[in-house]
Amino acid sequence: MGEGEIMNIPLLRRGAGLAVVLGVAVLAGCAGRGGTGKEAPLLTVSVAQLKVGQAQDYEEFNGRTGAVESVEVKARATGYLEKVLFKDGDEVKKEQLLYQIDKRLYEAAVENARGTLASTEAALTNAEAELLRARRMQIGQAISREDYDKIVAQKQQAAANRISNKAALRQAELNLSFCDVRAPISGRISRTRITEGNLVTADQTTLTSIVSLDPIYAYFDVDERTVLRVQRMIREEISPTGLAQAEDYLREHKLDTATLKQAMSLIRGRLTDANRRRLHDLLAGRLGDAGMRGLLGILEKHPRFRTYRETKVPVYLATQIEKGFPHAGHIDFVDNRLDPTTGTLRVRGLFPNPDRVLTPALSVQIRLPLGEPYQAVVVSEEAIVNNQDRRVVYVVGDDNVVAAREVTLGPLRNGMRVIESGVKPGEWVIVRGLQRIQEGTHVTPHRVPMPGPNQAGNVAPQPPANRKK
Repeated sequence: MGEGEIMNIPLLRRGAGLAVVLGVAVLAGCAGRGGTGKEAPLLTVSVAQLKVGQAQDYEEFNGRTGAVESVEVKARATGYLEKVLFKDGDEVKKEQLLYQIDKRLYEAAVENARGTLASTEAALTNAEAELLRARRMQIGQAISREDYDKIVAQKQQAAANRISNKAALRQAELNLSFCDVRAPISGRISRTRITEGNLVTADQTTLTSIVSLDPIYAYFDVDERTVLRVQRMIREEISPTGLAQAEDYLREHKLDTATLKQAMSLIRGRLTDANRRRLHDLLAGRLGDAGMRGLLGILEKHPRFRTYRETKVPVYLATQIEKGFPHAGHIDFVDNRLDPTTGTLRVRGLFPNPDRVLTPALSVQIRLPLGEPYQAVVVSEEAIVNNQDRRVVYVVGDDNVVAAREVTLGPLRNGMRVIESGVKPGEWVIVRGLQRIQEGTHVTPHRVPMPGPNQAGNVAPQPPANRKK
């Protein structure tokens, strides 16, 4: 074999290898074009149907409980403590006997006062008899004017002494009663700070303390915006003058009896935003824009001013370990001015506490509903995607094609987001499997309930559970 032939052997080998590679590639391409390969399966996603639920706006605050009544029990008599008649932490009733102080000195003082009073009454009886005899005598002959005046003065002195001695007896009896220390209020008593045998001093020695538990206060600070919304809730009722003027106004516009009755029913209730919308839908076609402005002007001019106690603005409470807000109460007090350093107003709620779950100085969460419940489309937070400055949900149509919808979000309530615009009730949105989703993708939808704390879609505060009284 010649030298040229030997040098061509590596070239032949490289050519053969390249032919093999090209053949494999051609075969793979033919297999793909021939359809013998399997298509990739469609992506399966979980979809939930949008429904209209009941929503309500509210704000939440940190608060602290406080006793409606609280008292430091002090000794009102000086003496040695003889008995402690309660156990630490007991619940006591008003006027229940708590302590007994040594009474012997006070009993002696009472007997002394009684003796002094009896002596004075005897002297008064004698003076009255002397005066009676003197009046039967002829002044200036049988008895001198000077002697007569002395007898009158002695009688008056004895009467005055009796008044003074009666007061001294009452004071001695009162001091004796202070030896029995009784509960000034009903509530839970603290530990005793003084044990038997110790000397206590009147109006100085603190024996124990008592706090009431049912009902109980909760104090919290509210921002200015919330204060204004609560005040608006209080002004939503119309005064009798406003009701009469509104009815006359509607009669002047020749409304039929049924419409007039329905409109006045809405006006007599609280004029919430929902009721305003219902009133507009009912009357706008009959009164026109100008007529509606005139009616609303009358209603705005005549609110019924009520106090917080009269309106019973609701408020809910939960402790640090409770789920939801199981304690329902109402606003009982609102301070008279804002704190200029924080821009907040101190508010107090009053809560029944029959089972004694709440104690004074407890850190709690407060939920304050604002306005009336309303109907809204709600969706789980899992279905909302952040797309730069937009909020998007992915909707699966009847053709199983994904469409992206930009939505306007409302408040977050109980893990569910209120959707103000962008989607409609009845549409199916993707709630799981969003990682590989793009608009226009064909998917296989798997229908599931809407994730969230309740599948009914209600995000309004739930009524508290019934509690045993």
